[in-house]
Amino acid sequence: MGSRSATLPPAKLPDKAVRQQLSRILASKTFLQVERLKRFISFIVGETVSGRGGIPSSVRAMKEGAVDFLEKPVRAQELLDALDRAVARSRERILERQRLAELRRRYSRLTARERQVLALVVSGLLNKQVASELGVSEKTVKVHRSRAVEKMGARSLPDLVRMAGRLGIGGEPVTLGEANPS
Repeated sequence: MGSRSATLPPAKLPDKAVRQQLSRILASKTFLQVERLKRFISFIVGETVSGRGGIPSSVRAMKEGAVDFLEKPVRAQELLDALDRAVARSRERILERQRLAELRRRYSRLTARERQVLALVVSGLLNKQVASELGVSEKTVKVHRSRAVEKMGARSLPDLVRMAGRLGIGGEPVTLGEANPS
């Protein structure tokens, strides 16, 4: 009977301990996070616990971002663990979006020429080749490259290449004659 009290019967709401834990989790979240958690909880309680969940609804839920699929009967600890994983995943996604937004902000500070030089350098061209491609001196390329590295906050060329990759810049190596300085 002890294990029975730790499960969520199909027709009942989560027990007091689960509600308290949910309240603590929800109190520390933004509106968007709370809405996502509500959808997640609604799926678990409405679909899985009620017994209406099946393969099609499970697939749909996973496509919509569900972290877990819990089978009936759902124990309170399983629900809390699933919510912890959902919150952790949500936090990671938020942090990743923030990091990408910061990279885009830095990239937007580059001049058009610095963007051209950056794209050619991260695609694998040497300074001399970039200079030839753009019709400028190698010294000019070095100046633009240096400014791009500084504005992007890169610690090294590999760091700059990773940043550019996250922004979708310079994915394919450029050969002479392919770059378009417009």
